[in-house]
Amino acid sequence: MSNLDVIKEIRVNHLDQYSSWALYDIDDARLKEYLDQDNKIPNENLAFPAKYQNDEALANKINTDAMFYGLNVAARNIKTDSGDWANFHDTRDKSKDLGILFDLYNTKFRGAYMSDVFKDLPETESKNVKVSQLVKDMQADGDNDAKKSLRLLQKEIDIIKPKIIVLYGAPSQDAFDKMIKANLLTLPEGVKIVGRHHYSMGERYDEKATKLVKESKEIYGE
Repeated sequence: MSNLDVIKEIRVNHLDQYSSWALYDIDDARLKEYLDQDNKIPNENLAFPAKYQNDEALANKINTDAMFYGLNVAARNIKTDSGDWANFHDTRDKSKDLGILFDLYNTKFRGAYMSDVFKDLPETESKNVKVSQLVKDMQADGDNDAKKSLRLLQKEIDIIKPKIIVLYGAPSQDAFDKMIKANLLTLPEGVKIVGRHHYSMGERYDEKATKLVKESKEIYGE
């Protein structure tokens, strides 16, 4: 499947309202300025680049080798904040999305698909998401929100076919572990699953900047 077809499939299946791509108008050189000189990066620079709002242009930049997952969609209007693909590109003053850039630093994971494990849940606060109950609901009789979310998750994995899945935060890792053990998820053969601290906490930026380099080299070489 071509990259353009991947984007079309994401849109046709209405996954674009939950997802984005790890593309920013902030390169590694600018991140190094931050690390070396404490040259701060304004949050407005975290917006999804306007030049990639065109699907043909976007297709030349996406990377289907990697998927990054948070736990659930936060309580904000990700559809209209800054055009398409606004999730993980929060430009508000309290945004913590800059942490994602430092996970990408010195890797070849830029352009990766980004989404949340749970979608369309009534609960938008991550600390209140009950992972064990949701996984139980996925195995219950009849349809429910958890099962609908699982179908969306499986669909995007089937479309992207990643070599690596990066899970942000212990609850996201717990959710994947429980779904895999319950045989609820079908993953690509040989896919590597990596757990990371949530990008909004847990490490200094200079620490984040080293954490995925090993995995990048395993996939792409030096």
